[in-house]
Amino acid sequence: MLITGGEEVWTAQADEDVWFDTVATAAPVLRAAGLQVSLNPWVTVGHADRGRVSRLGFAPMVSPYGEVATAQASFACPRWRAWLAAHYGRFAGLGLRVLWLEDDFRYHNHAPLTWGGGFEPEMLARFAELAGEPVTRAELVAAITGPPHPWRALLARTWFEAQLEAVEAVRAAVAGRAALGLMSSTLGVASVEGREWRRLLAALGPGAVHRPHYAPYTDAVGSELAWSVAMLELQRPLRPAGVEVAPEVENYPFTSWAKSDTQTWSEMVACALSGADGLLLDVVPFTAGSPDRFPAVGAMLSASRPALDFASSTVETLGVGIPWYDDTALHVHGTGDLDSLAVDPTRAARYLLGYGVPIRAGYAPLTAVFGQLARAIPDADLPRLLAGGLLLDGVAASILTERGADLGVVVHEIADRESALYAVEDGESVNQQPALARLTVGPGGRALTTIRTPDGSYWGDGMVVTTTGHGGRAIVLAATSPEDLPRSDERQARLHAAIAALVPDIPLVTGGPHLIPHAALVNGRLRVAVANGSADPAHARVSVGGDAAVAEVGGDGTVGSAESASARVSVAVDRGSAGPGGRVAVADGWAGSASAAGDGTVGPAGTGDAEADDPVGGAGADGSAGAGGGFGAERSAGGRVAGAGDGVPAGAGVGSAAAGPGEPVGSIGGDGSADSMGAPADGSVGPAGGLIADDSAGSVGGRVGRESGVGGVAGGSPGSVSPWGSGGLAGAVAGGSPGSADAWGSGGSAGSVADGSAGSVGVWGVGGSAAVSVADGSAGSAATPESGGLAGAEGGGAGAPVRATLLVPLAEPAPAVGPIPHRGWVVWEW
Repeated sequence: MLITGGEEVWTAQADEDVWFDTVATAAPVLRAAGLQVSLNPWVTVGHADRGRVSRLGFAPMVSPYGEVATAQASFACPRWRAWLAAHYGRFAGLGLRVLWLEDDFRYHNHAPLTWGGGFEPEMLARFAELAGEPVTRAELVAAITGPPHPWRALLARTWFEAQLEAVEAVRAAVAGRAALGLMSSTLGVASVEGREWRRLLAALGPGAVHRPHYAPYTDAVGSELAWSVAMLELQRPLRPAGVEVAPEVENYPFTSWAKSDTQTWSEMVACALSGADGLLLDVVPFTAGSPDRFPAVGAMLSASRPALDFASSTVETLGVGIPWYDDTALHVHGTGDLDSLAVDPTRAARYLLGYGVPIRAGYAPLTAVFGQLARAIPDADLPRLLAGGLLLDGVAASILTERGADLGVVVHEIADRESALYAVEDGESVNQQPALARLTVGPGGRALTTIRTPDGSYWGDGMVVTTTGHGGRAIVLAATSPEDLPRSDERQARLHAAIAALVPDIPLVTGGPHLIPHAALVNGRLRVAVANGSADPAHARVSVGGDAAVAEVGGDGTVGSAESASARVSVAVDRGSAGPGGRVAVADGWAGSASAAGDGTVGPAGTGDAEADDPVGGAGADGSAGAGGGFGAERSAGGRVAGAGDGVPAGAGVGSAAAGPGEPVGSIGGDGSADSMGAPADGSVGPAGGLIADDSAGSVGGRVGRESGVGGVAGGSPGSVSPWGSGGLAGAVAGGSPGSADAWGSGGSAGSVADGSAGSVGVWGVGGSAAVSVADGSAGSAATPESGGLAGAEGGGAGAPVRATLLVPLAEPAPAVGPIPHRGWVVWEW
């Protein structure tokens, strides 16, 4: 794609002949070299004045505050519209593939104007025709920037119709000689402008192309890749069928001095994984003169191509749903300026992706709605959402309550930072949240955390899981900006546990901070790709489908019932092959798992050779769940001594400890019921940790995350068999004799045979199989060197991954061995 008159060489539309002659000369040369040629004339109404003055007599753009541009035109100017159509019509005669409308085709962001334009006398006259009365600029701005007002919708319609007329004029002038493409900005501000995406893109005509904005201009911390993944996905439903998509990797002011090759590569891979048809790159300055000045750019592109070829595919994304509505801004309660009307739909996406939870655009079995987006949900859609699964922040919960929804939680108020003393949430800071919703969970729900003041007084519930009045389930957060909360392993584990209980089949990723997933069906088969957004190398783990549980802890510290989903399975790319140092995958990734010894065995009593930093939680040599059978420092599922703050006195047995106030002790029941797991009246966790129907010792426990459930054999003898009802939690056989298994889910057996011998397979949950990785990858093992060192199994219908590929920046794709580097990706395929 050629760009004419770009940035430094833009002369306020006064040099069309020069650029026409340039393109007429260059295009045949490029086509002769086997290239298709497209053109972006760089300017429609103009990006910014920057000292330029228009000489074409266009009506100038005017800001909400009366500032007047010198080089930028009003969309309502007939002279400008006629010039634009003729301009594109002339270039269409050069046989170009696509003629692009630049992303200055917008009302906002036109420096030096505050906010942007759209308040010109010509535009106000068009508005008055719709309103049926004359309105001054000041009156209009005051009306539309507060609570919802009828004029806001009328202005949005006025603005959109002016843009639509311009597109239709350009399309008529081009007359099918080239396809038209649209470059766009963010969704929130486009909604303020009244953009109806599908109508606008359809108006471009056959062969239309969309360039979504998705990447920052300069180097950013790796965790910001979550925003890029979200932007690519959330713009997917905006496009009518058949519209080509070619995202742009922004880079300004160009070259690796502005954005590293590593970041550029990682953003390109994200684009390829999203299913894009093409990719636009800003890599050579407009003032370059010749690309020969930048040989490193060619080397970077050549090194990137293998990973892009590998990752490119047509996808159907999976994950927590994130909806968007074109008219969102019409429903927002503004605070006095146009910026306050723009809702950011990536907020929930960034919260989830940073914790290893994939997302998809639109509604899903679990749908996340944050902030004032809740005002835009159509009335007709509310019953459906309330009957399914919802993840809400405090503002969204308050808004839906105002709209009459029964969420199963009382939202007393939204308390801003300066009016309330909230400080901590179960030992973690909420001190810098701009506001919190004061929540009280209703009957049938449970509070997973509580909010407390600096002196430890109870302030409200923090994270609650409820049943709605429509029979659905909701996860409600007191935080009004959850994406900005300090992140931690504990918060991730809690979120994963809650999600797994509501929607068991969402892939969940752990193994390090900021492991950003993209989950999709590719040709009907599951693919989970994970980027490392941390500067530290990471050993990613993904659990797919199945049995999970969330333990209930009441505000008074009592342990309530746990809810069972169906068994999850996990796979990991870790320290090489499935032999020495390989691991056995279990329900939550590592709880209760054993590390394979150098000879391929699981090790004495299932402990193996776990390293100091591994939350393995294997059983002790006598088959017990570790000293005291208690939780570990990370509340691991067995095999560790309880530590301070774990909710179990140090060194105490799991079966004898009483839950402390507010402690996330986990599931466990003195009545022995594998389904209800209710706590006895005295608050004890239950005899010998007996999680099974007959209360016998020797039960195998599993856990989800790090705070829900108990794992490891609880005092059972080696080789004991533990029946577990239908679809309970999952753990590994710890301390069992070779060949022993646990009954685990309907008709199945769990486990890993302790010596890891060939053929050691146990059924996991729904007809899947689990096997210990054998050192030589021999038959019967779930992991072989050819499969990239995966330790995993079938479950939840996913089956065992057939391939794991590591994408290292600027390198050839290779079998996944070792950690994921900064901004690298690993791709599992089932």
